[in-house]
Amino acid sequence: MLTLGTYTDAGSTHELTTDTRSTLIIKSPETLRRLFIESAHRGETVSFFGDSSKVLPYLPPERIKDTILFELSDTRPIGFDPLQDPDMPTKLPMTVDTVWPSDIPTTQLDRYLVPACIALIETGGTLFQLPYLYSSERFRARVLSKLTDPVIRKELEDFGDRSDKEQHQDTNSL
Repeated sequence: MLTLGTYTDAGSTHELTTDTRSTLIIKSPETLRRLFIESAHRGETVSFFGDSSKVLPYLPPERIKDTILFELSDTRPIGFDPLQDPDMPTKLPMTVDTVWPSDIPTTQLDRYLVPACIALIETGGTLFQLPYLYSSERFRARVLSKLTDPVIRKELEDFGDRSDKEQHQDTNSL
C-alpha cells in the first residue's frame, strides 16, 4: 500500500492511500465522501469505512451490481459459496493441495471431490452439502434424482453400492 498523502480535517490527520492494484482506501468517511463518490462514478474500485448510508445513495446505478456491502453490525452471516463458479470442480483440488500441501498424490481427492462438485453444481447444491453426498444415502439419492450427467451419476451409484466400511475408507480423508 502506498501513501498518497494526508488530509487534515477538524484537527485530525487522515492518510489517503492506495494499494498496488490502485484501489483507493478511504479512511476519513465524512471528509472524503465526495472523493469516494467521484471515484465510483469514474468506475474505480473504492472501499469506504464508515457510515455507508452517507455514500450508498450517491452510487451510480450502473455500479450497484458490482457493489459489495459488508455491514459489520449486521447479525446475519455473509454467504459465500465457491460452487457458484462453474470451474470450481477443477480448481478445488488444486486449492486444497495448495493450502494443505503434501507428498501424497491427490488421486482420492480428485476421485471424490471433482464428481461431488459437479453433481452439486448441476443440482443447485452448495459446498456445505459436500460431506452429505458421501455420508448420507438419503441425500445422495435426492441428488441422483436430479442429476443428468451419466458419468457422475455412475460414480455416485457405484459409491452407494460399496459397503459402509469401503465408503468410509475411501472418503475418510475428505
